[in-house]
Amino acid sequence: RYNCFYSLMSRYVFKSLGPQGVTYSIFRLLLLYHDPELCNTLDSKRVAVEAYTQAWFRTMFVHTCEPAVIMRLWDSILLTGDPLFLLFLSLVMLINARDFVLEGGDDVSAFLQTMPANLTTDDVEDLSELAQHLSKRTLNSFRTQFYNDLFSASSKASGKGSVASTALCLPVGVETLLDARSRDGEIK
Repeated sequence: RYNCFYSLMSRYVFKSLGPQGVTYSIFRLLLLYHDPELCNTLDSKRVAVEAYTQAWFRTMFVHTCEPAVIMRLWDSILLTGDPLFLLFLSLVMLINARDFVLEGGDDVSAFLQTMPANLTTDDVEDLSELAQHLSKRTLNSFRTQFYNDLFSASSKASGKGSVASTALCLPVGVETLLDARSRDGEIK
């Protein structure tokens, strides 16, 4: 049992979840990449990413969801085998709350914190499919660039010296641009 718990913790739980943890900066960059308007609205309302995702990430939704929903969410995370899948599930949940955030609901932060509590087991399959879709639409360099920041216990992962903490947008490497252009047939 301990080995399963250790494997889950070391492979799927982000290490940099402190007050200045780089995980929140990386999630914000991911949101900015997929939904700039929503990200800018949250920024303008001064709703910090940590305010609503801290419990999501630290507990992998145990803090807010019903046990049956948690089991389905964890199944989807484990079945994909993607350590970053929790980011994409969270992103889909946030995008689903887009209308509430853009309309200027009262306490956006409190609403977002408890939003996963409204999930049902029937929602998880659709949520997982949408998360997989967003994962595929995300630049491959995102994974390679930020994996160590998310899962390393080093001082860099605390936010100091990380590109994610200071980036204005999702950094795109030259290799990624060249790969994209060659796939589109522009470079032979």
